[in-house]
Amino acid sequence: MEIKDFNIDFESLKDGKHQFVYEIDDEFFRFFEQSPVTKAAMTVGAELEKKPNLLMLTLDLKGNVVVECDRCLDDIDISINSRHKLYVKFSDEEIEEPEMIHIPEGTRRIKTAKYIYEYIILNIPIRNVHPDDEKGNPTCNPKMLRKLEELSKEEENKTDPRWNSLKTLLN
Repeated sequence: MEIKDFNIDFESLKDGKHQFVYEIDDEFFRFFEQSPVTKAAMTVGAELEKKPNLLMLTLDLKGNVVVECDRCLDDIDISINSRHKLYVKFSDEEIEEPEMIHIPEGTRRIKTAKYIYEYIILNIPIRNVHPDDEKGNPTCNPKMLRKLEELSKEEENKTDPRWNSLKTLLN
């Protein structure tokens, strides 16, 4: 797999709708530095609608990615099922608009990998932790939870001596 495999050469396409399918796996995320995704099995359906002065790209993301749990550092599986629209306008001006990109006149292809990656990352929750069981107990790695508890108790017992004189004011 190469990053250029995700380029759509629209110059040779006729006006109308065109379908593309991409299989996303672990290798895809190696193209992006510091990606939080460690494993992936996704299908991206791309529909490009070509019009004389505009391209409309619809991306359907379906599958799973694996990221690190923020609490215990074990792998956690995140399911993704979303649809995103991106409008591509031909313009030599650099104008920032949400969901609209501007590319120079004469451009022959659109590089979709960056947008696929960004939409996948946007579907990952800000905080990734294993869900609690039916009794409300965390399902994270028990060894790591014990270690975290030990470390938090040690931190509670350590007090900065500069605060001792202020504590006397409370009494």
